[in-house]
Amino acid sequence: MSEFMLYDPLKALSTAYMLNDWINEKSEQDIIEKYSTTPGALYTKLTNADWLIYAASELAKIMHIPNIDLIMLRLRLKYGIKEELLDLVRLEQVGRVRARLMYNNGIKSVADLKKEGASRIVEKLFGKEIAEKIMSQVA
Repeated sequence: MSEFMLYDPLKALSTAYMLNDWINEKSEQDIIEKYSTTPGALYTKLTNADWLIYAASELAKIMHIPNIDLIMLRLRLKYGIKEELLDLVRLEQVGRVRARLMYNNGIKSVADLKKEGASRIVEKLFGKEIAEKIMSQVA
């Protein structure tokens, strides 16, 4: 029997847990240590999962099945975030870390950036230059 024909369910389960940790905002370093992997292996698993979710989303579209959950999962996988941060990461200059910082400081959506005092919070968190780039997108 070829080594390519062997399937290890524990390895698949480990990958599933790894991806779940990623979309629940565990740090890359924590994941690498917990699963005894490398950054490259993690990236490969994320890329493969992204392709599979994209393919499933396209199949759902062809079959006229709503695919919004797959689209949201794909974005969560891309950024390594919980669902609550999806609105914030669509802004340029905002990834998983900045989105979490804004969320934890009361800016939970792009709409919140339009409220009075939001620009001060963003500037305090990231500095004037980054704050201006972020705020210019919601003006």
